[in-house]
Amino acid sequence: MTLTGTLLAIDAPVKASAATTPSNITDDKGFFSQWSSIAKKKGVDVLYPNLKFDKEALIAANPDLVVIASSGADSAIDHYKEIAAQYPTIVVDYSKQTWQELSKQLGEATGQEANAKKATADFDKYVADAAKKIKAPEGNAAVVSYNGPGKEQGVAKKSGPQSRLLEKLGFRIVEAPADLEARKDKRGDFSFVTHENLTKAVNPQTVFLLTGDQKTESSFLADPVVANMPAVKSKQVYGLGPTSFRIDYYSGKQMIDAVVKRLGG
Repeated sequence: MTLTGTLLAIDAPVKASAATTPSNITDDKGFFSQWSSIAKKKGVDVLYPNLKFDKEALIAANPDLVVIASSGADSAIDHYKEIAAQYPTIVVDYSKQTWQELSKQLGEATGQEANAKKATADFDKYVADAAKKIKAPEGNAAVVSYNGPGKEQGVAKKSGPQSRLLEKLGFRIVEAPADLEARKDKRGDFSFVTHENLTKAVNPQTVFLLTGDQKTESSFLADPVVANMPAVKSKQVYGLGPTSFRIDYYSGKQMIDAVVKRLGG
């Protein structure tokens, strides 16, 4: 499902996509809000709801190509063998690539190379124009997936798409040391640390909150565990908006807009 936004951005002929449980970040079908209107316009069907793999639904769709994410809640990698035995199938790791890199890979797989280049060029111009408007605070910055007191906290890796996008906007991103990782199954885009280790993991001058809004910012600023963090002391804590958890052509622009709104000169 995460890959659907990039496929739509390069005008690939998407017939159907898995859908998640409807929420405040999706439409009523369970498609992510950043690209749901495009999916509706192009007639994309729900392959199966609630991210629960349905082989019969796949057979009914009879696709020419199946695209599977290698990780994440939307991944059908556990069913790869049975899918690949019946349909041409590719596996893509979105946790270690920007959406532009994904668009190149998916463009080659779907015959949409030219559209992939066009979408990337358009997005890169959007980034460059935004960077001219932003006055980045001095010092380091970090992206935190803040989950509240007593819970694991996500810290974006420098190789993750949110970090790489922010660096193009002029910020210097720092990541958590590997020895503070709290999970055995490591991801390519985020590290996870205990709540009490958050300031040991990163102690930046600016914090960007993944999926954050004003309420998230207030909760983070009020958390006594991070009270001495430079970003908290200076109140340089900024939400990246509800669609920032997955960066594609559409959500990437929304994230950029959120940063420009708060830090545009």
